[in-house]
Amino acid sequence: MRYTSCFTFGILLLLLFCAATPVLHAQQEVQRKAGFAAAYNRVYHEAGAELQQLPPLTETPAEGSKSGFLAVLYSLAVPGLGELYADRFDKGKYPMIVEAGLWLGLVGVNSYGDWVEEDAHIYAIRHAGIDATGKDDKFFVNIENYSDLYDYNNQRLVERRYDEVYPDEATWRWQWDSEENRLDYKDQRIKSDELHNAVSFFILGMVANRVWSAIQAAVSVRDYNAGLLERMTDLPEMNARLTSYAGRADGISLNFSW
Repeated sequence: MRYTSCFTFGILLLLLFCAATPVLHAQQEVQRKAGFAAAYNRVYHEAGAELQQLPPLTETPAEGSKSGFLAVLYSLAVPGLGELYADRFDKGKYPMIVEAGLWLGLVGVNSYGDWVEEDAHIYAIRHAGIDATGKDDKFFVNIENYSDLYDYNNQRLVERRYDEVYPDEATWRWQWDSEENRLDYKDQRIKSDELHNAVSFFILGMVANRVWSAIQAAVSVRDYNAGLLERMTDLPEMNARLTSYAGRADGISLNFSW
């Protein structure tokens, strides 16, 4: 009976042990996963905090790259200079030549207009007896349309434009010696105005030439930087293959190509 009780107690302990073993294993697994999760969270939390403290990555230009902004400024200042900055003076020489031609044309046409205007004034002094001292452009326009001061003033009085009447003084009087000479003077003065007005076309040409050069300079810098980046990232290509001897692999062959 005592042995039976001991045997029964042993069986009960064994059953209790067998029943408790899965529970213990489950608890250990939970603890193991909990520990792993805590360690995982701790490590990645710290790593994330460090990453947050890192400065943001910024795209830095490659060493030796050129600025498109500077190229455009150079071309706007002197056409062709931006292309020279971008190592493409083969393109920049054309707007630079055009710019030189425009400046020569502007100076030449403006100077010729001044000479024609001066000759017209001398012509009016000789054939109309004007005093050119202190007179504005409007006076030189008025004398081409009237034979003398009295004709001009009478017309202004008729039109009641009293503020445009010239004083009857020697410095304001004129009288053309012939109708032909008056018309000849008129042609000279109009020609001088046309020459001076032509200067604006040269100025517009300079503006267009600068825009053309600036666009070329920006494109040239873009191509230059793209080529520079391609050269920097053009790494050698490696090909590997097995070498064999007598039907058995005996080494590796490496081939590099650019």
